[in-house]
Amino acid sequence: MNEYENGKIVRVKVTAIETYGAFVILDHGYTGLIHISEINGRYIDDINNYLRVGEELNARIINVDNDNKQLKLTLKDVNNDNRKLLKDTNLGFLLLKDLLPKWIDDKIKDIQNCK
Repeated sequence: MNEYENGKIVRVKVTAIETYGAFVILDHGYTGLIHISEINGRYIDDINNYLRVGEELNARIINVDNDNKQLKLTLKDVNNDNRKLLKDTNLGFLLLKDLLPKWIDDKIKDIQNCK
């Protein structure tokens, strides 16, 4: 039986952060990715507000690639009580709601200018 399997909670250390997710390292030469959509169930505008390079936390395995020693991980529904959210926002899609009328007006003007 492999040490890493789907559903198992593992301890990871963040090694790099990109706009789409965080790369982590585990034991035995395994690496992993926590996609931005797997950090929590809410909209995230900047992953850097939630994770930091060097941070250690618990994650759940959602996919294992033993041939390449790579894991896909999630933080959803994982207990990280000792962790504090660096910055949270309740805005989410409200930002889009505020911008949508302007975008519609701009598009209407573009269409009218083409006539």
